[in-house]
Amino acid sequence: APVTITDDFGTMSRHDGDPVPHEHQFYRTTLKGLFSLNLGACGTFTYRRKTGFRHLDDIRIEEAKREGLTHLEREQSYRLPLDERTRRVQALLNGMARMEGGAKQTIHYTAVAPAVVVLAVTRGGNNIFPYVITEGKGEKRGLPVVNLDALQEVLDVFSDELLSPVYVGWVKGFHDDEREKLASFNTERVLVSHPLHVFEAMIRNLNEHPEWME
Repeated sequence: APVTITDDFGTMSRHDGDPVPHEHQFYRTTLKGLFSLNLGACGTFTYRRKTGFRHLDDIRIEEAKREGLTHLEREQSYRLPLDERTRRVQALLNGMARMEGGAKQTIHYTAVAPAVVVLAVTRGGNNIFPYVITEGKGEKRGLPVVNLDALQEVLDVFSDELLSPVYVGWVKGFHDDEREKLASFNTERVLVSHPLHVFEAMIRNLNEHPEWME
């Protein structure tokens, strides 16, 4: 998240005697992160005896039976009802769209919700968008740059794997020249709007396509 640069020189005293000098320095940067969510695994709890896979011990297996969770014997798992699984995923997406907080929030007053987000539902687990928005070079060094050729290649190469449109959320005021590139690409396959709106669109789509949760 972008943060204004400033310096705050002062002293800190947490003990008897002379105060300890300290410096509080802000910085401004653009952070990029990739995330993937396995919709089929959401609300599905396994009892496989494999490191990193087991969610349920014997006590919780009995609890899952009492609660009426669906038993997936072949996968050695129990699964919550579809509507509850969908609701949990929607709650996560809603939280990401409205993210706030952070250390010293009152002092810094800095937005931490994503200024840019690219969302889509795919058949595979690999993130197919890492090169659509990259770091610029020359005068654009360190700034986000949209690569429309990379986006078009993603649409062509992974056309069979894309189950949903590609939703691009981009806040106006954040590198508007790059946002305009995407806006010119706005089609039925690529929809550009505010990040909050694209998260909401994905939330609605989960209700309309329950098969995605399988």
